Amino acid sequence: PYRIDLLDEEIETLRIFNPETQRSDQRIEQVKLLPGREYPLDAKGITAFRSNFRERFDIDLRQCPIYQDVSDGISSPGLEYYLALFYERLDSLFEFLPEKTTYCKIGDLATAGQTFWQDIQRRYEDRQIDHFRPILPPDDIFLTIDTVLSKLKQFRQISFKSSSGATSLRSLQLPELSSDAKLKRPFLAVEEFIENNPDHRIVFCAESAGRRETLLEVLKQIAIKPEQFDHLQDFADSSSVFGIIVAPLDQGLWLEDDKLFLITEAQLFGNRIAQRRRRNKNQSNTDFIVKSLTELRIGDAVVHLDHGVGRYRGLQTINTDGQDTEFLTLEYANAAKLYVPVAALHLISRYGGSEQDSAPLNSLGTDQWQKTKRKAAEKIRDVAAELLDIYAQREA
Repeated sequence: PYRIDLLDEEIETLRIFNPETQRSDQRIEQVKLLPGREYPLDAKGITAFRSNFRERFDIDLRQCPIYQDVSDGISSPGLEYYLALFYERLDSLFEFLPEKTTYCKIGDLATAGQTFWQDIQRRYEDRQIDHFRPILPPDDIFLTIDTVLSKLKQFRQISFKSSSGATSLRSLQLPELSSDAKLKRPFLAVEEFIENNPDHRIVFCAESAGRRETLLEVLKQIAIKPEQFDHLQDFADSSSVFGIIVAPLDQGLWLEDDKLFLITEAQLFGNRIAQRRRRNKNQSNTDFIVKSLTELRIGDAVVHLDHGVGRYRGLQTINTDGQDTEFLTLEYANAAKLYVPVAALHLISRYGGSEQDSAPLNSLGTDQWQKTKRKAAEKIRDVAAELLDIYAQREA
């Protein structure tokens, strides 16, 4: 990113902006910016649009909002559907793909394409009667499905097809197995569950290799000594009654047909080991998101969505572009500092580990945190794939 310092209406300096330190550390002379849209609203583009528009449509231009907006250099909503009027010819994605491109085909492309084309034609027929906003025919801005299929033939193809023999992994939800430190036997729920299911095998899932060792010590307290396995499939192929693997799963499974239980560390200890944020694009877990600054205390371990685990060191006012802005100060490994604008508070969540004081801090400027997230996601996919393999082998 770049920081532009203005003196009145003139650019005084251009500097590269470091988002990790919130500081501008290098001055530059120029910046090349790509257009934010595909249609040019410069003098040449406007002239081409006006000429082609008048040639294509015989209407009163004074009553046409889209024509008047473009003439004034205004990007009117829906202007991308007039893209052909800005250029002599339009190129498609196929003109830019390398010769050795491989594309993946999922489902019936021809049928989906025909449905899409019919929808476009229907919308065109419904709206072409609007003389104040005439529209171009679909052929001018879309490739037909026949053209798409023809162009795809020049590339290698990988097709994904569903199988008539494919089936879902049949599983049941496990009962409540959380430990209760107030009881003389904190893991009574697990003990009773095992006693009531003597004909089932059990594999415990730990969050990490380090947590696996901790979980092994805990299980010794209830006279359970699971054998360590690298993969779920290894346990399934063995004759062991109890096993333990590293798999950062939130919930366990009861594979009834295989008489197999997967019990996760999260089920045994609850939020004390919930180290991963549970967030998606449209929904967030309110147990972990910091809703307001009052929920943060100096020294609290927090997790930044992009930079990982750090420690909150308070608020700091920093002057940026002549304005005083409040930032959260986060400390990372090697005493590195990250300044997060208060407006970006939604990127911060509470650290869910059991030991706040000894939370492992990530290093800024490295891919450590991204690797951690990627490994966790890969481990989850691996366990899911192994479950499917086990079920497929049993069906065979």
